[in-house]
Amino acid sequence: MSEQPNPEEESDVNELFRMACGAYVKGKTKMSVRAKFDLDRIDKMIALGADVNSVDDDGWSGLHWAAAEGYHMCVRHLLTIEGININAVDNDNSTPLWITAFNGVDGAYQVTMLLLWMGADLTIRGKARGVNECGASNAARSKRNGSIADTIDLELNLRKADPERIKKLKLGQLSEDEFKDTMRKASGR
Repeated sequence: MSEQPNPEEESDVNELFRMACGAYVKGKTKMSVRAKFDLDRIDKMIALGADVNSVDDDGWSGLHWAAAEGYHMCVRHLLTIEGININAVDNDNSTPLWITAFNGVDGAYQVTMLLLWMGADLTIRGKARGVNECGASNAARSKRNGSIADTIDLELNLRKADPERIKKLKLGQLSEDEFKDTMRKASGR
């Protein structure tokens, strides 16, 4: 029988997991100063028992951090982990999609597309300091991230036109290429 980690050790593993996803933790240094995220370390922390949906004091999960920073490859990796909550909400009810739409950093468009393809909920309304509660599209518009807002609105319209679309996305019945193709066709490109 294996020994269970004590709560302090479990908390440390969870924090190290979030740091490997890109989290900033005041007073702590990441294993590699150059590393924005570390996929190998993510897997190591999971093997050590990290809860992939653990959150920091602001309610941010590793997925929130990776999405906020526009770390497309990290978000892609995280979304392959069984049990990851794509629609986790932080203390302000903001999801990873909402956060990436609001921040609009380099890589945010690719992260947005990935989260949409994986079936992120478009009805959850979040907020941030200085912004009233709103959907992800309006969060993007509030920060002048028009291409992200337009993409979210386009997907919302596709889901309204095809009520089965969200089911297909969540069940992985649309390949990423098929998803992108439907987005291109709907946008007239």
